[in-house]
Amino acid sequence: MLKEESGKNNSSVALLLIDVINDLDFDRADELLAPALPMARKIATLKREAAQLQIPTVYVNDNFGQWKSDFQHTVEHCCAGNSRGREISRALRPEISDYFVLKPKHSGFYATTLDVLLEYLKVDTLIIQESRPISACCSPRTTPTCAITDYACPLIAWPRILPKRPNIPCDK
Repeated sequence: MLKEESGKNNSSVALLLIDVINDLDFDRADELLAPALPMARKIATLKREAAQLQIPTVYVNDNFGQWKSDFQHTVEHCCAGNSRGREISRALRPEISDYFVLKPKHSGFYATTLDVLLEYLKVDTLIIQESRPISACCSPRTTPTCAITDYACPLIAWPRILPKRPNIPCDK
């Protein structure tokens, strides 16, 4: 039987880090590197502050189409020396006490175990930090999807992290 490595939390709040572990392997990613590293440092500070308040962190991350991988494999891939996003991923590398959910598509709530995990943790309020500016060229859907769940008004942390969302068009 597997032993639970991270005990249940005593907070009704959770910090969701959306798509912060990323290899930046897409067109125009170089344009995001300059603002992304300072953003990652600020997110790391937010994460430390949450931990001091005993607020659990849940990483909600793409599986990058790797259906046979796990989150640890994803983290190692994104932190590897040949990954464009290595510095950002290293700055935000999860701790053993953190939780994670791999999402196959756009939303952390759609077709994932996020609801089940949040219920297990007895969470009813979310602090959501998307990977701005990385998600600026993607289609951020976890935050809007949150509005149709039973969670209390989500607190969107990204303005505190990066005051202005960069205008980088998608070529998808």
